[in-house]
Amino acid sequence: KIAVIRQKAVAAEEEGDLKAAVRLYQQYLNYNAGDNEQLGKVAIMAADIAADPEATPADQKKAYRLLSRSLRSMPDRNDLRRKFVDVLVDRRMFSDAQKQIIELEKQNVSNDELDFLYATCSEALGEYDQALEWTASLIGYDRDRTEFDIHLANAPQMLKAYVLFAEVLRRRGTLGRGDEILADATIEQMVVT
Repeated sequence: KIAVIRQKAVAAEEEGDLKAAVRLYQQYLNYNAGDNEQLGKVAIMAADIAADPEATPADQKKAYRLLSRSLRSMPDRNDLRRKFVDVLVDRRMFSDAQKQIIELEKQNVSNDELDFLYATCSEALGEYDQALEWTASLIGYDRDRTEFDIHLANAPQMLKAYVLFAEVLRRRGTLGRGDEILADATIEQMVVT
């Protein structure tokens, strides 16, 4: 029976029916709970389903559960952790996403997109100074000299980082008109970059 379930899962996957494949692989894993390789594969498939704009909350919950379980069994699988970050952000679990990003950073899996996601999570949590700090390095804003330096930018072409930086400045508003002026300057910098 286990072999038949697995064959059906493989067939569904080959036909591109990922939802059916995930469901069948989950049945297979009920009998073979120790098959971590298959668990990781199913978790990634579930995450890909959850990333679809037409994914349902149930799809996202399934991806969350499978990725959580996978990471408990295989904490060194950074590919799973990276997918988990996206699922957590989509589920608006921003603090948990930040923890996973920090874990990836500890494993030297760092990139501009993860830095942007960390800043996005900070902004969503109302941690505006932290969001500004993480986006400043992406767009090359030197907070000490209070100026932009393209040579300091880790991701000068990442337009969404400029937009986030400006939005956070406007939301934060602690410097009053100064934040508005810097937000406008950020958008100008984005245009010239």
